[in-house]
Formats: sequence, structure tokens, C-alpha cells
Amino acid sequence: MDTLSLPELSLNLAVYWTPQIFVTPDTLYLVLWSLAKQPQPGQDAAAHRTEMIQELAKWATLLQTCSPGAKVQLVGSHKDEVADEALVAEQCRWMAAGVHAELSAYRETQQRELEQLSLMQDLSPHASERKRQLQRVLSRPLRLGEHALAVSAKSLAGMEELRAAMVEAAFDTDAFPEFGKNQPGTYSAIHRKLLRDHPNESSLTFAEMQASAERQSDFDSARLQVSFVGSFLSDNKAETESEPQQPQQ
Repeated sequence: MDTLSLPELSLNLAVYWTPQIFVTPDTLYLVLWSLAKQPQPGQDAAAHRTEMIQELAKWATLLQTCSPGAKVQLVGSHKDEVADEALVAEQCRWMAAGVHAELSAYRETQQRELEQLSLMQDLSPHASERKRQLQRVLSRPLRLGEHALAVSAKSLAGMEELRAAMVEAAFDTDAFPEFGKNQPGTYSAIHRKLLRDHPNESSLTFAEMQASAERQSDFDSARLQVSFVGSFLSDNKAETESEPQQPQQ
């Protein structure tokens, strides 16, 4: 079974390291900003635009460093609070172009640093590790969407376009080679059993999952033992299977 997890993070420079805990490889990220955000008192439009681009670019560079090759979609929220559709479209255009430009400049800086390290001899352990990190990051560019999307959680405007973009991204075999492929029949059997045992519940505790697994499963318990260890099957018990099982249709 494929898992959809949607953590929401905000960028606070005072605790800038915290979001890195939640950044994982092979992930689709939505980077949001508010279309309705207005300039600060005394701030002109150009400075406001630059500030907003730089805020999103910080997320892009963080993801480039901590999750090379990840898919990223820029999303403008609060579309319902901006009456002029032309202004919405224009803001999406300059935001996407600006973040792409900032990310490109960041990669160029990393490339120059790597070239300098490559010319050095007798690198220290720290410098050698930095060189390996740069090689890893630069070998897998961030897959930043070409266009930004505008949505409203209140009116649901743009949500269908966002959903379609997420589905298209999820089935990008270069970014997510395992997504959409057949999974072991055991996973499907456990999933179906949990749905039968708890048809009206959207989430389960670990104890509830264990209780379902201990009851009669879709497989002959004499031939295959099923247990939960966190959200994974026990490798040791899976090895006791006497013969391969065919996934149930």
C-alpha cells in the first residue's frame, strides 16, 4: 500500500533546523504562499515581491539540500480573497519565475564550491564530506514545477487542478519509481481486513491494528503468520511462509 502523509510546516528562522527533521527523499512537496498577503506599511510593491520570492526560495533551497531530486509544486493560497483573476495569474507567474531563478543561482554557487574543492588536495575530513554532499545534491536537481497554481480552501477554487497536478507528479516514474507498482498480496490482505473490521474509522491505534491481525486473516494462518511491527511486516515471520502466495484480486 502507498502512504499519503501531509505534514504542514512553517518557516521560522529562529528554529530553521526544525523543518529539516520532516524532509525526506522521494517526496512530493507543496510550497505555499498567500496570494492575499499585502506589503508592510511603507513597503513598495517591488520590495514586497522580492521578499515573498526569497521566502519561498528558502524552502526550495532547503529541499534541494535535504531532499535532492524531490518534486515541488508552488501553490498560491487564499485565491478567494483576490478578486482580480489577472492579478492572481500575474502573481503566480512572477513567483514561479523568481523561485526558479533563485534556485538556479543557489545551484551555481554550489557548483563553484564543488569545483574549488575538486582542485584541492589533501582535503580534511570535513571538506571531503562537504564535497560528497555537493556531488550528491548537484547530481539530483530539484524537480520544481514550471508553473504555480492558485487555490482557495474556502471556495475550493483551483483544488481540482491541484489534485490533478499531484496525481500526475505521483506517477512520475523518474521521481517515484515504486509508486503505482504492484505490492505484495499480504499488504492488500491486511488493508482489506482493517477496512472490514473498522469500516467507519479513519484512523486506528497500534493496538487496534494488532488485534485485527491476530484474528482470522485472508490467508491460512497455518501457512503464513501475519504480524505488525510498527507499520511493517515482520521479516522473520514472512520467511516462514511455505510457498509463495498470489495476490488476491
